[in-house]
Amino acid sequence: MEEILKQKVKFFQALARRYCDGRQTYIASQFNQETKQLLEMGIDLDPIDGIVWARDGGGMAYDGLSDEAATPGTIAALGGYVERLTHTTD
Repeated sequence: MEEILKQKVKFFQALARRYCDGRQTYIASQFNQETKQLLEMGIDLDPIDGIVWARDGGGMAYDGLSDEAATPGTIAALGGYVERLTHTTD
């Protein structure tokens, strides 16, 4: 069941990114915050076009991305620098 949920999250994150990318609203920044949390949780995401982040139509000052993160195909664009959270159970 957990693996199915991870696949669904991966699918819906990709759909949401396509919706958010290029918009000039708070949604790109909010989407990127949520995406970062998914990556920290260890969810593998689908970089459909070489990027997991949404870029704001108003530019990088609004979406919070670095130049590298906003460039498809780079390590940062694929979420490669996000530290995964480690969970321990007793």
